[in-house]
Amino acid sequence: MRDRTILRKATCLILALGLSWATTSCGGNGAANNDQGMSVTFLGLFSSKSLTGSTGGGAGAGGATCGTLPSGISGGYIRLGELSYTPPTQSGTTTSTTASSTGTDAAGGYVSVVGVQNNLFGQAFRTERVELDYFIPGANAQPPSTSVPLSTILGPAESAQQGATSGSGSGGSTTNSPTNAGLRRPLFTSLPPTFSNICNRSLAEVTIVPPSIREWLNFNRDLLPPAPFKMEVIIRVSGVSSSGNRYDTNDGVFDFDVLAEDSIDPTVIDGTTTPTTSAAAMSNDGNVGDLAKLF
Repeated sequence: MRDRTILRKATCLILALGLSWATTSCGGNGAANNDQGMSVTFLGLFSSKSLTGSTGGGAGAGGATCGTLPSGISGGYIRLGELSYTPPTQSGTTTSTTASSTGTDAAGGYVSVVGVQNNLFGQAFRTERVELDYFIPGANAQPPSTSVPLSTILGPAESAQQGATSGSGSGGSTTNSPTNAGLRRPLFTSLPPTFSNICNRSLAEVTIVPPSIREWLNFNRDLLPPAPFKMEVIIRVSGVSSSGNRYDTNDGVFDFDVLAEDSIDPTVIDGTTTPTTSAAAMSNDGNVGDLAKLF
């Protein structure tokens, strides 16, 4: 009789553990999987926060979506020593000039534009934080991980198809009847129709190397390789969908050069970053060197 009671208790315990594991693995308690950014994708870093040709969340004729993404960037550089402000650079023609959103801000942090895309059908997505990790090859200690707030709203995936046209009119021309009748189909979503006007992509300026990290680099130089050295910045975005599930995007890894105080600033000439030497940089004491006096 005792053996039967023990066996019954053990069976109940195994069933309870199995049910708890199944609930957790299926996304219970507000958790959800997002393998490699399939549900919400981190698109990368960009030079501008404007989607060119954007008309809101709706699409134009032919199914064009929320606009074209600006040019992406793969990294940048920061300097040890005193934190200084680098004003945004201008690019473009005199009639169409745009300011870059990448560089050092007035507080000394390195700012760039983070891109996120929502792939969830029938669900909006609200970003909350940008998680930041840092790795310096060859260092005896690594900069601490940190996070910064990011508050944007991304529409559902189908909002990218609003206004796409289909069918043929007289003479074979395409009619303006939308292939997607819009949201507010209770079988698929409970979102109000206005969410179809919100693009499922978002671009926002974010401080990806805060001043506190730059201060850590300055105060722990004895633990770091001699400058210049490489620092990898690993970025992911965390947020909550309109159904209440939390998603973390895929990771993005970006390469940054950490320069010494007296190194030469790279300048961009015809799209290529090359170092240029000023007359003052030819002398160690900051004065014009003998080579400069020859001119």
